[in-house]
Amino acid sequence: MSKRDFIDHLTHVDPIEGVVLIDESYVKNRRVFVHVLAAFRYGREDLDVLGLSFRKDLFLASAQLYPPPKTIGDNFPVNPIPILAVASGNTSTKKSPASGVDSDTTAEHTDIEPKPEPKPLTRLQERLIKKLGSSAYPFYFELPHATPASVTLQPGPNDSGKVSLSIPG
Repeated sequence: MSKRDFIDHLTHVDPIEGVVLIDESYVKNRRVFVHVLAAFRYGREDLDVLGLSFRKDLFLASAQLYPPPKTIGDNFPVNPIPILAVASGNTSTKKSPASGVDSDTTAEHTDIEPKPEPKPLTRLQERLIKKLGSSAYPFYFELPHATPASVTLQPGPNDSGKVSLSIPG
């Protein structure tokens, strides 16, 4: 990745792009995924004792990077870069099989939809792939403009204390 900070410009969010170097002898027949995860920390890391966590994770997107898919449908070639846009999160009502009672559940992740148009390699990706060789796999994520620019962290039902923190974007 060329940077660690991604700016919300109100009309768009900077894309997340990079290259992953995969040791195929180590991976063997397993799959490798790329995840976009925002980690919000409040407090110091040394305060994470006795099972108390001062960190909240926001899972934004995921894509399988290795092995890359070769074709879709009628031998239509797939772009070698997973291009993903993150849609809004799901909230659904599910019935508990045991009790038959409705319960609201909010998905911890958002839906991901591949974008149909091909995305060319960026200059950084081209240079890294040339330097690292055929074991380097590029990725590209586009986050929607509706991605939150700031987040309010509130304790969960199992968290103790009254911690609330807003992180401006």
